[in-house]
Amino acid sequence: MVFLRRCKIRQIFFIKNYSHIPSHSFDGPYDPTVVEQDWYKWWQENGFFSPKRPFNECSSHNRVVTILPPPNITGILHLGHALTISIQDALIRWERMRGKSVMWIPGTDHAGIATQSIMEQFLMKTQNLKRKEMTRSMFEDIIWKWKRLNVAHIYNQIAFMGASLDWSKEFFTLDPSLSKVVTNCFIQLFNEGLIYRDMKMVNWSCSLETAISDIEVDHKVITKPTKITIGGEPEYSIEFGVLHKVAYPLVDPCGITEVVVSTSRVETIPGDRAISVNPNDIRFLNLHGKYCYHPLDPDIKIPIIPDEMVDPNFGTGAVKITPAHDPDDYLFSIRHKIPAVNVFDFDGRMNASCLLPELQHIDRLKCRKYILSKLKDKGLYRGFQNYQTSISFCSRSGDIIEYFLKSQWYLKTRPLASKAYDNIVSRFSVLPQYYSNEWMKWLENIEDWCISRQLWWGHRIPAWYVDCENGYWIAAESEQAALKISGRKNVKQDSDVLDTWFSSALLPLSVFFWDNKNIPIEYPLTFIESGSDLLFFWILRMVLLCTHFTDKFPFNEIILHPLIRDSQGRKMSKSLGNIIDPLQIIKGVSLETSDDNTFNGNALEQDMKYHLKATKQQFSNGIKAMGTDSLRFSLIDYTKQNHQINIDISNVSSAKYVFSKLWNATKFFLCQIKYYNLKIIDRNFKSEHIFDKYLISRLKETIDACNMGFELRKLFDVTKSLRRYIVYDLCSVYLEFIKQELKLNDNKRAECALSTLYSALYTVVKLLHPIAPFITEELYQKLLVFDPYSKISIMISDYPHKDESFYLDYDSIKRIENIMMLVHEFRSMISNVSCSSYEHEGIIEINDRNKIFKEDVIKFKNIIRNMIGMKSLSLNNLNNGSLNIYSKFVNSELVLHLRVEKLYLDSFKQINRIKWLQKQEDIISRRLKSEKYVQNASKCVQAKDIERLTDIQNELKLVRNFQKNGI
Repeated sequence: MVFLRRCKIRQIFFIKNYSHIPSHSFDGPYDPTVVEQDWYKWWQENGFFSPKRPFNECSSHNRVVTILPPPNITGILHLGHALTISIQDALIRWERMRGKSVMWIPGTDHAGIATQSIMEQFLMKTQNLKRKEMTRSMFEDIIWKWKRLNVAHIYNQIAFMGASLDWSKEFFTLDPSLSKVVTNCFIQLFNEGLIYRDMKMVNWSCSLETAISDIEVDHKVITKPTKITIGGEPEYSIEFGVLHKVAYPLVDPCGITEVVVSTSRVETIPGDRAISVNPNDIRFLNLHGKYCYHPLDPDIKIPIIPDEMVDPNFGTGAVKITPAHDPDDYLFSIRHKIPAVNVFDFDGRMNASCLLPELQHIDRLKCRKYILSKLKDKGLYRGFQNYQTSISFCSRSGDIIEYFLKSQWYLKTRPLASKAYDNIVSRFSVLPQYYSNEWMKWLENIEDWCISRQLWWGHRIPAWYVDCENGYWIAAESEQAALKISGRKNVKQDSDVLDTWFSSALLPLSVFFWDNKNIPIEYPLTFIESGSDLLFFWILRMVLLCTHFTDKFPFNEIILHPLIRDSQGRKMSKSLGNIIDPLQIIKGVSLETSDDNTFNGNALEQDMKYHLKATKQQFSNGIKAMGTDSLRFSLIDYTKQNHQINIDISNVSSAKYVFSKLWNATKFFLCQIKYYNLKIIDRNFKSEHIFDKYLISRLKETIDACNMGFELRKLFDVTKSLRRYIVYDLCSVYLEFIKQELKLNDNKRAECALSTLYSALYTVVKLLHPIAPFITEELYQKLLVFDPYSKISIMISDYPHKDESFYLDYDSIKRIENIMMLVHEFRSMISNVSCSSYEHEGIIEINDRNKIFKEDVIKFKNIIRNMIGMKSLSLNNLNNGSLNIYSKFVNSELVLHLRVEKLYLDSFKQINRIKWLQKQEDIISRRLKSEKYVQNASKCVQAKDIERLTDIQNELKLVRNFQKNGI
């Protein structure tokens, strides 16, 4: 009792400055909805998420800092976000338990295009109001209110995932402090000549009327004529996958009167200003330098120009050149000095240059049929053919992407890339390693970055046009500063905003409120962890910009994880309806009540409906509550699929099973402690019992594997090791052994076994904590009463390390493995026999050469019998005349026999077993007869193959004998 009183005194003294520790019932089965409900709040209230020491008081080796890739404010989080949170939090908790001072910073991204697109749709749907019908400030105010509602839900999801983030450092990418850093960086880059304005071809969303980045472009392969509905209008259906042939009459016929070109973009014909053929195509050699009449306007003559870019096997071999609406054609026009005539307005409608006045202000895609009919009326249409193509869509609006020539702001990336390249080659690591080549390829082939977007929501570009005779652009943080720089001339700020990725690329600096002079003490980040799809769009750009400003890399390590896809390998998307809200898996959802989860009054409702649709498709009976820990464990376990994760949510239940086993093992321990009235548990006690030595040896291996997994960033090795240890070594082996022993009421053995079990449980919950924080805190609180030196929370306890004072006894491992092999073989035999439990008798034939194994079987015979579930178990007690015997030849030293009153073998399994044995016999026999094998294989390998062949042949004799006797 002295020990327990001391424990209680220690606890009272230690927790006097902490809030009340949550207490949950331990009577029933593992229920994550109960276990996980209070711990996050308790952790947060007690400051466990904050660095334990100020960063200026600890060396760089003793601190860890990183940021959570900020999710967009556009909707609820999905499983991809859940995976990122699970991996990062596991790494963060591991580092914190290693004694590091940890800062993990949360935030959200303003997501310019996505947010503006959703808000415009929302306003049109709810108020029949267009953005252009209000002022810019009014529109921004609406989004700010909407943002606050969405962010609250996003942070609630993050908290449910158990993320141990330092919420005092929370940021939003449009916060004034971050915006100031973005503005200052733009101005510095502009003044250094690295930001410039130029007319170039860009991806253009006509629906949103803005340039968009490559990551916001979706591609769909069309293999045959296909009608696609554009913009959600059923009547607005456009056919793709068709190559039309159009005749362009020659100005000076020379035996040939026309050139027939192939095109899929009939609507761009008004902008044609040349025809091109391959210079080596003999069909057109005599047409080089000649002219054709434009098919829609004979007053326009267009040249025929040879160029290597033309594929002579495409269509007719002649292609039309539309410089203003195709990237390749634009480059062609520069090479050959051809004018670029834009025939579309920025909203996608035909403009005054379209040659057909009646089409002006009509959507360009709707004009296809009309232009085709005009060509037919003129006798210039020459038919069509099917062909395979790829159509580019705006991922935000669903509109067809157009290519527009537009003046935009660009960042010169090559100077930045060359500055970072040498250091990247020499010292930078990207994990997994197979992403390194892709990383270097991007650096070597990088192009200037279009950083402007034609939006209202975002960081407004701090560039001002000086309106004078030779107008020019300047960069300034305010109108007053711009007037000062320009000498009080008239100035007007650019209405565009910066690409969201520009501000995101500065986060390693902006979240610490960098003043463009003194590098923050928190910089660089220890690591950045993200999905592999962001390697170029975000991570590379952080390297380019932050390295340029600081001459230091923004992080010491890049860790990438694969992308999540559904069980069919499809990308998770709203259109497919296969996106699942993590909270539906954590808390469970009934389809009858899931409509209650839908939010009203904001655009988030659309996301919730998509998630509801996905739930109905994949889980017709709803989802049972699996808990955060199970979801985290299963997601991390999935990362062993390197390139993409084909996830099946039903597999989360297997992780829950692991925790149920650990829960029950702890309950068993506490019950036995109470039963034997043990007051003192020495977890450093070293037992000499084979069962205990086995458990501790396996624990030592698990400790090493977990630390190695974290160090190498192979967290799937951590889950693999812990799953095996908890389910197999601890529960299926050790507990099954000692349950039989504890029935003997041997107090000395009980104390020894329970001390060993305590060591295992106390250690394994700490090993598991970074991945499954809730159940481990719950179990830790149940166990710490027996250790006077335990810290108040598992979060701040020490992670078991490689040189932990646990021993590794290979002899005990081998002996227990032999016993378990015997148990598994008998269980396999029993599964082939149709009989009630405990009707069968086991007989073991062990060769005298295996003396230790034989002694172990004799010593633990009753324990083995109970584990198998047998009526009796004996050694070398088989009478030749015994009937109803089912035998199995395990190896040359071990044969097992099963005797029952009535023996019924599963004939199907037996036939398959014979077939498999015959196949193996044939393979090994042919191998042994091969001259090449005899010459090249070592004597040791040949001896093993001969022994294996003998074992197979002996087992075949046994099985065939059973068949022959009709058993």
